[in-house]
Amino acid sequence: MRSDYRKEFMLKMYSAFWDCVSRAEDSAWKIVAAYVALFAGLYFFYQVIGPGGVATIFIIFSYTAIAFALRANAWFVRNMALISNLEREFLNKEDYEILIPRFFADKLRFLNCEVWIIQAVSYFSVCVAFLFYIFPKIDVCEHIIIVSVVFATGLLLTIACGWHYYNEFKKFCLHAPGKKLDV
Repeated sequence: MRSDYRKEFMLKMYSAFWDCVSRAEDSAWKIVAAYVALFAGLYFFYQVIGPGGVATIFIIFSYTAIAFALRANAWFVRNMALISNLEREFLNKEDYEILIPRFFADKLRFLNCEVWIIQAVSYFSVCVAFLFYIFPKIDVCEHIIIVSVVFATGLLLTIACGWHYYNEFKKFCLHAPGKKLDV
């Protein structure tokens, strides 16, 4: 009787993990929408805050969006690993390549081609391109220094944040490897 409760619990976990994956994928578009809205807002306030202010706000928002994307990626790959572990628990080795492709049993790497990594790279690329566009318009030396310091500080903090999430993921994989699949 006890094993039936365990199986029921694990199936509910499996469903909850997939719900988390779906919710995270939906939230990716919310970040994009906010990022696009930032462009519109900065356009309206350009005359008030000037190119240095626009650049500073844009850099801060870009790095924040990158951090959100990296965190969402960390949760995504964690949940996919947990889903993989549960599938290994319930599926037989004969089920792979018939019900589910074999490569689905493999864990995702932290750096992958999922939407969040693509977003993080895109946000950084747009930020750098925007700076190339707006930097020549900044005519006050102190503003150039402020924008440069904010950019460098944000870059270092974002790298530290990504490194932390990567190490968290490595620790998770080490302590929750799942059942070995003998195929």
